[in-house]
Amino acid sequence: MTDSARDILPKPFAWVEIPEGKVTLIGATLAVLPSGKTRTYNVPTFSIAKYPTTNTQYAKFMEAGGYTERKWWKRHFGGMHNQGRPVWSNEERDWVPGTQSWLEPTEWHNSQLNQPDHPVVGISWYEADAFCHWLSEITGEPIALPNEVQWQRAAQGDTDWAYPWGETFDEARCYNVPNSTCAVTEYEGKGDSPFGVVDMAGNVNEWCDSESVIRGKGKINMCGQRGNPFVAKPEIGFRIARVTQFPWIISSSP
Repeated sequence: MTDSARDILPKPFAWVEIPEGKVTLIGATLAVLPSGKTRTYNVPTFSIAKYPTTNTQYAKFMEAGGYTERKWWKRHFGGMHNQGRPVWSNEERDWVPGTQSWLEPTEWHNSQLNQPDHPVVGISWYEADAFCHWLSEITGEPIALPNEVQWQRAAQGDTDWAYPWGETFDEARCYNVPNSTCAVTEYEGKGDSPFGVVDMAGNVNEWCDSESVIRGKGKINMCGQRGNPFVAKPEIGFRIARVTQFPWIISSSP
């Protein structure tokens, strides 16, 4: 019998069932949906991880040969994989191939960020996606990154709040220290979403599966920003979802 994600991933791990409902995305600067536009989706039921993926959980992927087994990676990623991780060039004002290899997260040896129950960071969208492909294969479960609409549904519930707990930011409800992380359970019960999902505002930003969108630190009722899927930063991690049906647009304006 195939093990489930709950059997394979070290604690803390739990699925949260998100019931069917509607979500409205509000456009923003540099977002997939431009400023001034809105789009409403129907979101079928799905499950999402209660917490961001931790360093200990990501280590399971690495131990399984995650960086050498190409079947878990997007095909068009191969050439970039051989070039080394991108670094920012002030001369070219762009990300260019660097010398650090694709064998581990960029912050894997940073003792402040690599604590076992803290969210894994310093990974690109491609690494988060490969983790999902690996876990799907060994569990038989339909595991992927949540798309932006699913992420917002899990964070917002049936409200249109700007934050998981209400309209006003409250630093006592989330961890919001730049270039730093905390245990994924540290703010459990303080800033949870209406469905009980933890760290949807604070701790780390998170990769989503829709055009490499980044969601997390900020208002959850606004569209996320596009991210470069090759770039890894110390403030970006991810969480997984278990999805069998996908959202569809029911209205769009203007």
